[in-house]
Amino acid sequence: MKINWFSPLPPAFTDIANYTLRLLPSLAKQAEILLWTTQSTWDSEIEEYGEVCTYSGDQIPWMKIHQGDLNIYNIGNDAQFHKNIWQISRKCSGLVILHDYKLQHFFSSIYQHNYDDYLIEMERYYGIEGRKMAQLFLQNRISIEFLADNYPLTPLALDNAVGVMTHNQFAYEQLRQENQWITAFTPLPYDSPLDKNSSIPKSGQPPYRLIIFGYLGTNRCLNVVLQALASFPQKLQFRLDIYGQISQKIEVIEEINQLEIEDIVTIHGFVPEKTLNTALSNADLAINLRYPTMGEASATQLRIWGYSLPSLVTQIGWYQELSQDSVAFVRPYYEIEDIHRHLQQFLDNRQSYLKMGQNGREILAKYHSSQQCSKAIMELSDIVEKFKYRSLLDNFTKSVGKAMRLWNQDNQLNFGLTNVSQVIHFYLKPTVKEKIITIGQKSALAEKKIVFLHIPKTGGMTFTAVLKQLFDKEQIFPHIDPLVLLKSFASNESAYQVFPGHFFYEVLENFSEKPITLTFLRNPIDRLKSHYYFYQIQPDHAIENMRDYDKKIVELSRKYSFEEFVCLDTLEIENGFYNLQTRYIASNTGDAIPQSEAEATALINLALRNLHSIDFIGIVEDFKNSLSLFKKMFSIDDEIRQQPINVNYKRPRSEKANAIFQENPIAKRRIALDQKLYEEGIKIYRNLLEKYNIK
Repeated sequence: MKINWFSPLPPAFTDIANYTLRLLPSLAKQAEILLWTTQSTWDSEIEEYGEVCTYSGDQIPWMKIHQGDLNIYNIGNDAQFHKNIWQISRKCSGLVILHDYKLQHFFSSIYQHNYDDYLIEMERYYGIEGRKMAQLFLQNRISIEFLADNYPLTPLALDNAVGVMTHNQFAYEQLRQENQWITAFTPLPYDSPLDKNSSIPKSGQPPYRLIIFGYLGTNRCLNVVLQALASFPQKLQFRLDIYGQISQKIEVIEEINQLEIEDIVTIHGFVPEKTLNTALSNADLAINLRYPTMGEASATQLRIWGYSLPSLVTQIGWYQELSQDSVAFVRPYYEIEDIHRHLQQFLDNRQSYLKMGQNGREILAKYHSSQQCSKAIMELSDIVEKFKYRSLLDNFTKSVGKAMRLWNQDNQLNFGLTNVSQVIHFYLKPTVKEKIITIGQKSALAEKKIVFLHIPKTGGMTFTAVLKQLFDKEQIFPHIDPLVLLKSFASNESAYQVFPGHFFYEVLENFSEKPITLTFLRNPIDRLKSHYYFYQIQPDHAIENMRDYDKKIVELSRKYSFEEFVCLDTLEIENGFYNLQTRYIASNTGDAIPQSEAEATALINLALRNLHSIDFIGIVEDFKNSLSLFKKMFSIDDEIRQQPINVNYKRPRSEKANAIFQENPIAKRRIALDQKLYEEGIKIYRNLLEKYNIK
């Protein structure tokens, strides 16, 4: 096979160039590689593995490109290196290796001089809501990080792709669910520079060397690391070495001076590979924080493991999937606290951190070889190459079908054109590709309607993502509002199989046949905390469209601490927070709040009775086992990925708040019924664990 490989090449300041260099020796043994670049210079070592061809935005040698069997496009989040690659990918289909999942930075940079097109693309993929969010971003009313998290614009990078490969498991799951491309995952490749049995001698004496390296943009948390080091009581036990290009170098130098740590921090800048390798060999602990993350896998982390280095990583994105035996986690918004804790633990028990680095190196050797990755790329390339002509036909008929439907939209032409249009439209309907995750033939989930009673702040978004792995997008009711479901219930019931949403128990009465019901319960205090902080962190643009009722709750949550908030005797808090789990399971969240002990008793008794009729009850605090139980109960044999969604990492943890629910009668009343419901739910759940032999 002859492959056109589009990628930045060394010495470009991006690790995707190094990624290409790492893969080429293996790829060149399996195919003829033509390396395409817009660079004027590149490392001569590259030419050992393939011919280097150049192009520019307006001078593209299409004849030579078309002589290849398949184009492979490496696309990351930096427009400086990937803009031209993406533009060619839109004109000539192929396989995209997607290095970043969230691409708002990429496209906002590309469209910075043509925001009209940017707004069009946002509306194309996310509707009117997407366009409004983009306008708010352009008005500096929301951050690009918020936009990237909620509207990543990933499909625009794959606009003309036949297949896509990712090195991030979460990105793979998201793309696979779209059912638009041939999709594959393989771990990011990195071969350790050291022999398997070799070890790096360490002096074991302070000062211990900390190291940060790579392209150091604002998301690498340099300022937080410096503040943590400066405020650490035993900071003189460490030295920090910083290698690489710093996006805000002047500001970093100023902060070092202001913190008076210039004697223990050294900025080395960009250095030759040999120099950096020596520094890694001499280091004791690496710091690899990233916040926010763009959904990328980290070659930096693999390089750290290559030198058996323990490391501190942010517990988010790709990094939170790593084993806690191979990295030390730092929570977003708790960076200084967690860095202090790890530095102290390193001083107290250095051997445990050395073991962490060794574990990382074992993971690297087992899963991340360049040979394994190049083999996976070639296997996917064979599939994509065979399918690309069908893809061209799909795209062509899609364009024709759209045009013909427009011509005949008023049904004024009555000479068979309607039938032609319908045939093309039928041909274009998304087909169900073979699922990686399948439902056993005997599973009741495959035969009945399914309703997920998603009680707010009980892990419902995460569990809904699990359901989306099991069913096609067209099978899932796309709204969480019960009123939307009930408004046209008959047509909705016939159109969908799965109904996940903020539905109260009474909604089940509307189904023509009793559906399978699923729900999750959560410790009432934790659920209440989560709900409070959810309101507290709402951005101003979201508050504008809220009901007056919700606006009042936001106002109160910002004015009062959690401990004060739960003790306020106001109508809004009572309606929004009073024993919400009980009210969902009893009947309807809109029911009046009980005004007497007898009414409260009747409400909890109804909820308990309904609880026993629900087919599956999961417990948020034991989510992993809950998922195992769910699989066994419904004969689901294949792997299900769990990725936390809609988690508020900013929410502080406070044990002192728990005492409020013991002491204050208003706060105690707000969770009393939920506590009884939760305890009963735990009993049901444990009985099911025992029944299905889950430990």
